[in-house]
Amino acid sequence: MAGLISALQEVSPGSCVNVLSQNPVGTEALHGVKSAHRMNWSSVRQALLTCDALISGGGSLLQDTTSLKSLLYYLLVIRAAQFHRKPVMMCAQGIGPLNLPISQRLTAATARKCKAVTVRDAASAALLQRIGVTTPNVEVTADLAFALSPAPLQAMRVVEAIEPLTGVNGSVVIALRHWGSSESTSKYTTLTRLLLNELPGNLILLPMQHPADLQLAQEIYMATGRHARCHVLAQPYAPSLLISILQRARLVVAMRLHALILGITAGLPPVALSYDPKIDALMETIQFKEGLFSWENLDAEGVTGYVTTLLANLEVANNAISAQKTRLRAMALRNAEVAMEMVNDKA
Repeated sequence: MAGLISALQEVSPGSCVNVLSQNPVGTEALHGVKSAHRMNWSSVRQALLTCDALISGGGSLLQDTTSLKSLLYYLLVIRAAQFHRKPVMMCAQGIGPLNLPISQRLTAATARKCKAVTVRDAASAALLQRIGVTTPNVEVTADLAFALSPAPLQAMRVVEAIEPLTGVNGSVVIALRHWGSSESTSKYTTLTRLLLNELPGNLILLPMQHPADLQLAQEIYMATGRHARCHVLAQPYAPSLLISILQRARLVVAMRLHALILGITAGLPPVALSYDPKIDALMETIQFKEGLFSWENLDAEGVTGYVTTLLANLEVANNAISAQKTRLRAMALRNAEVAMEMVNDKA
């Protein structure tokens, strides 16, 4: 959401945005936009009636792994906008997995009636083609988070008054999540201990989703014996603040997609622990597949060895990521350009 709002404001300053949100009050306070409750259908209908266009995205909205119900909700909102003759854009979507035949049929039928479709990776475009989406033209762009910029210096001063960040300087940042069996915590602890043993600097455990990721980070920290060089960033931060924080580190090791993306946006080489095709797609997009490791068969020694090698050749990796960051930011802003082209051409 932050990436889309930022991109729209950069491409079309003064654009009025109304966000469908689970927490409208929080969304309005955090992003400075209008917001309607996404589960209050009267509010959703009113928002659709008064808008110039609907932008659906970005992220992994159109998939049925989480649940079929979630997919049907997002398709229903699109269909409602189309019913009211509003132009609709599927924006920077990460399509799939679509495991059920009904998911594929409904997604394809809905996408074909959109005015514009952009996806964040080539795999999503290929999936749409396989399920029969030939119109409109599907454009491969980039995740909207690549459009974000670091927070202003004054905002960082406020953060540091709440939570000292000196431990982040020159660190390796790790962003993990629960997945699969309860054995995952022991896997992460093994990896963290190995990294602490092999690397001279600090390790920063970064929770991306609160409270679940924070609880996991604290469990890992305790399992290391509260190691002096292991720290947990306990506060939740807006994406722009996270970019500024990550700029102080050396690289990021993550399962969370947006930890990887924000790390890249901050100029950090990524090491990805893949549990989902979207992670693989990102690493392929940035041409960094050597930094991709399987979560299911997590090779802690292999990851640690790769991190050690990467840090020894950091300048080369930094240059490669810098070029990708510039390219992907332009592609992320392209989403907003397509959206405004659609709005201006709606007549």
